[in-house]
Amino acid sequence: MSTIFNTILKFVIESPVEYITAASVIYKIMEVDSTMSKNQLYQLSNNIIEKLITDKKINSEFRAKLKKIPNQVNN
Repeated sequence: MSTIFNTILKFVIESPVEYITAASVIYKIMEVDSTMSKNQLYQLSNNIIEKLITDKKINSEFRAKLKKIPNQVNN
């Protein structure tokens, strides 16, 4: 799972802020591992978001965008 985590983390970090949405994160995860369950998708996306939100290097605009994703995934 760490390879998937690192791939998605890199995708989120390298993508322009406006491209980061729940759908883009889930799509990328499914692109890497299409067999992942809904619960695994949710957990992985939350883990990535939590890691980035606590990173002091992340700017406030990006952090605010990331904080919206778990609610989007949950709906």
